[in-house]
Amino acid sequence: MKVKYKFSIIWVIMAIIWFAITLFVYQKYIPNAPDEYLMVRIITLVILPFSIGLYYLAMPRINYCTLDDNMITIHKNAVVFRYKIKREELECCRVNRNDLEFYTIKDKSFAIHLDWSNKEQVIQLIKKLQSFTQVYEGNTQTSIDLKDFNL
Repeated sequence: MKVKYKFSIIWVIMAIIWFAITLFVYQKYIPNAPDEYLMVRIITLVILPFSIGLYYLAMPRINYCTLDDNMITIHKNAVVFRYKIKREELECCRVNRNDLEFYTIKDKSFAIHLDWSNKEQVIQLIKKLQSFTQVYEGNTQTSIDLKDFNL
């Protein structure tokens, strides 16, 4: 079961901002760079921001949360790619406002933002989670009812 990021104009805007930063830096700092520092400047001031822009454009293709037979993986960001939770370590899940929080028996918690994903994929994920753990609504001990589920 895979939940992907949904398309959002925010991802496109962030990509455009990083591409604009790349262009500005390239025009301002690369022509004036001494030859011995040219490669360092190109790598740090051009390739890095351009890569971040590409990352934001690729967001709708990234698996945000993946539920396998024995593990849940959550994509966090470009630096820390994935958090991994073994199924046997999962204590319960809670839906708080727009977040789905995973609690482990080791007192760790991880969350995904539900409004960053497709509603149908999130409902399917919650149904799969309910097959092997408790999924509560808010801070109560009440199991979530998916009929009234809104993002």
